[in-house]
Amino acid sequence: MLVKTIIVPCLGVLLGLLGATAYVLYPLLMLAAAAERGEPAGFASALLGQQLVLGLVVGGLLLFFKRRIPGAWWPAPAGEPAPLAPALVDCHRMAGVLDALEEGLLLVDENRQVLLANPAGSCLLGLPVAALAGQPFGQLAQQSAVAAKLLPYLEEAGAQHPQPLPVLTLPQQGSEVPYQLLLTEVPLPSEANPQAVAKGTLLTLRNVSAYHQLDQVKWRFLTTVSQELHSPLSRMQLSLLRLQDGKAGPLTPEQHNIAYTLARDNKHLLKVVHELLDVSQLETGTIQLNFQAAHLHDIVQFVVATIRPQLQPKRLVLEVQVPADLPPVRADIEKTTWVLLSLLANAIRYAHMQDTLRIRASLLPTGQHLQVSVQDQGPGIAPELRERIFQRFSQVPSQGGSGLGLSIAREFVASQGGRLWVESEVGAGSTFSFTLPVVREG
Repeated sequence: MLVKTIIVPCLGVLLGLLGATAYVLYPLLMLAAAAERGEPAGFASALLGQQLVLGLVVGGLLLFFKRRIPGAWWPAPAGEPAPLAPALVDCHRMAGVLDALEEGLLLVDENRQVLLANPAGSCLLGLPVAALAGQPFGQLAQQSAVAAKLLPYLEEAGAQHPQPLPVLTLPQQGSEVPYQLLLTEVPLPSEANPQAVAKGTLLTLRNVSAYHQLDQVKWRFLTTVSQELHSPLSRMQLSLLRLQDGKAGPLTPEQHNIAYTLARDNKHLLKVVHELLDVSQLETGTIQLNFQAAHLHDIVQFVVATIRPQLQPKRLVLEVQVPADLPPVRADIEKTTWVLLSLLANAIRYAHMQDTLRIRASLLPTGQHLQVSVQDQGPGIAPELRERIFQRFSQVPSQGGSGLGLSIAREFVASQGGRLWVESEVGAGSTFSFTLPVVREG
């Protein structure tokens, strides 16, 4: 009875000042019940330690409380307010701020058990706050489609993600709303040992509808401009080629050099325009994919025939190891050809004189995907740049290009159900690899 009548109320007041919400009371009652049943003290202390972390989440309330609490358990001097009163008011204010946030917040411990959820987070999951606290996230994924979408990213928390966390489309009030997922590592007292520090994860879901709409306007504008530029640039290219071929009359050596330079620069502009059109279509969702059963051996042979003249200036050697008996893949042949051409063009650009380039393809052990790799002997890519090069308009320092090719290539591959990545060592070259799904029989 001493535990229920004295210890529990005191702990309740203390945890309230730390910013814990109403669902802290439940574990306190469990603590009292455990003590009365004579269960080990370690179990009870671990249970209490798990709930103390709620104070850390409420925006620095613990630091505030430490400044206010000295002398709180002794009578205030005459004429001065009770020291606990302002701390309690500020705790309620911080709790109100947490509840009023538009971002959905979910705090989980190292065992993926939910410790805290604000109303916005519970609304997105479609479950009440009371049903979230203390529940394993895997169990919530069986009850909520949104939780099921979040679970794979939570399982990878702390690991290096192969790609930036995506914008998730989540149902809300009868419509699909884009939300940016953010994962933040949070230090928490260990459940087994409250004195130790474990790693928790704070999931934040931020509504990015306004940014998404601005992006759509931006990409529609770029699409229009690119389309307007494409036709005149194409006509200029044809005219310049006619000049170079002498079909419009003989040219002096100086005139021929001018025509060659103009044609080269115009070709670069056409390439940038094509890339802008591709990325605009990817962003606005208007890109058309023509899926069919395709043989990688045939695609690679076409790409090699197309790219071979570009090997001559540096006297490069191209080795091809693509078996003809590989199973067909489900792919858009045009987009896959573009990806392979883009990777080979990059390899040629960064290759040294008389380097060897390699194209390999093989069936992965799972039997579900084929992997294609393009290997070069170029300068390699620094570790901090290996993900950045796949971002739009991102360029490797001291190198040219629009910064769109690899970004488009990754999205083309992803839209076909595969993934694209790079393995590299500075000074030893790079290997770009991508996968495509094998055609399922039947």
